[in-house]
Amino acid sequence: MKKYGPIASKFYNNLDFINFDALSRWGTISPEDLKIFKFADSPQRAFSIIKKV
Repeated sequence: MKKYGPIASKFYNNLDFINFDALSRWGTISPEDLKIFKFADSPQRAFSIIKKV
């Protein structure tokens, strides 16, 4: 499984056109793909995620 950097949850959770759970339900992405997303609401949290990748 590939690892990716953090995503700003305040931005992506408020978008009406990107619903990760719905994408999984409709088979657009695999339920396993939901595990690759990491959400961060601060630069410090994003940096800690990046350091683990």
